[in-house]
Amino acid sequence: MFEFLYNLFFFIVAIMLLVGIHEYGHFWVARKFGVRVERFSIGMGKPFWTYVSKKDGCEYALAPYPIGGYVKMFGEQEGKEIKEEDKQFSYSHKSVYKRMAIVLAGPAANFLLAIVVLWVFFIVEKPGREPHISAVKQGSFASQAQFKPGDKITAVDGIRIKSWSEVQGPLVEALLDQAALDISVVDSAGNTQIRRLDLSKYNTQFKPADYFRILGLGRDSTTQIREVTKGSPADSGQMKAGDIVVKVGDKPVKYWRDMREEIGNNVEKKTAFVVKRGATEKTLYITPIKKELTAIQIGIQFDSLGDEAKPGRIDKVLPNTPAEKAKLMANDNIIVINGIKIKSQRDLRKEIKSSADKEVNLVVERGNKVINIKVTPKKVKHVYGEIGVSQWITVSYGAGESVSKTMTEMLRLPRLMVKIFYKMATLEASTENISGPFTIGEFAGRSASVGWVFFLQFIALVSISLGVINLFPIPVLDGGHFMFYVIEAIQGKPVSDRIRQVGVYVGVLFILSLMSLAFYNDFVRIFS
Repeated sequence: MFEFLYNLFFFIVAIMLLVGIHEYGHFWVARKFGVRVERFSIGMGKPFWTYVSKKDGCEYALAPYPIGGYVKMFGEQEGKEIKEEDKQFSYSHKSVYKRMAIVLAGPAANFLLAIVVLWVFFIVEKPGREPHISAVKQGSFASQAQFKPGDKITAVDGIRIKSWSEVQGPLVEALLDQAALDISVVDSAGNTQIRRLDLSKYNTQFKPADYFRILGLGRDSTTQIREVTKGSPADSGQMKAGDIVVKVGDKPVKYWRDMREEIGNNVEKKTAFVVKRGATEKTLYITPIKKELTAIQIGIQFDSLGDEAKPGRIDKVLPNTPAEKAKLMANDNIIVINGIKIKSQRDLRKEIKSSADKEVNLVVERGNKVINIKVTPKKVKHVYGEIGVSQWITVSYGAGESVSKTMTEMLRLPRLMVKIFYKMATLEASTENISGPFTIGEFAGRSASVGWVFFLQFIALVSISLGVINLFPIPVLDGGHFMFYVIEAIQGKPVSDRIRQVGVYVGVLFILSLMSLAFYNDFVRIFS
């Protein structure tokens, strides 16, 4: 319940801010053109708070439903008789070009907010993960582009990047366009290389997924220590930020997950950590402390890179687990669980998680055979080690470069959203890409819990989405009004009332359909 209320609070904060900015854009430009604004409302429904300005008579209101807002302008209502002396304050009596400017001002305000927020996001220091490639799947797009384990991505199509999160946007767009990307890397020998990632043969329906898995890229951080927690075992053992761990016990380690695994294998044991500090190597003795995590599992691990054709393929069966007792084997491919066809690892995990101490029926491909296996998921206690170190790097850019990166994102993100909607309309992309209020609320709370700078990034993304959607040429949206005004400017007279009415019906039907789909996707995500 606390998590729900936490998410709800930040969802309302975000929506009220974005709606307020959007409506203020309409309000500000309307006032500049001399239009009398009768009400400025944030939220829909009957207002629970109002204030009437003594200066201009405008009523400012807060309403209970944070799903939108509106600016009510004098003369906006069709068919209402207006006195001659009041026509100068009437919205409908302003020139068509001024009315165009007023309707475009709302989306423009959202884009301006996003520009400011993204600039702050790029200039402020924040945690991130270094874009190191730890594995490359044979035969994948990444393999064909000659990516190698140990490569560190430094730029995408000439734009410098510092963390994995900055790589995702260009990759998604390239997948949508089935295009090629030039990716600059520094290889394990320290040489700068350019890998051309050609996605022209990507022909799978675009849907939310692990884009790096599709490409065949395994991601992981190096073993360089970024931060040491004060008073932790690492701190007591004299480990320092900047150290690169090269060996834990007698096992060499290259990536963070390797180091974590070896730390887990040496819980409560005094262990030698060989670290590279500058040009010298030092041996530090640290005792990892014991941590526990309880989960409902059967004891299988998947290939981190995955296999789109075989999402249920088992990479490893853990010892002394229900999976081992049921005689499941590495390379088995689970295709059905309890009558449900497996489309992703997420489907399999969902069914296992919901079946604690209940026998489940698996249909498994093993070589050329299909066999049935029964297995009972159990609550498993995972013991892992902790020494008090962090893998996160600090990511930030200078003021000038932040402007450049902001404008790059402001060009990419709206373009990306339009492409996704087009792909959905032509059935080339899954409608799972549409998120409803529950999912948006979850992301609002999650981003806020990570830190205020990530909540700002969330605000920018939703603000851009709001601006783009409102520009769609659909009646009842700003873009629909603008479309009617363009027709009016061309033909020299307003669009007929009949066409406007039909347009409104079509627009309302579209919005209701979109909202229904968004709610449906939310419920599917919630129950999965």
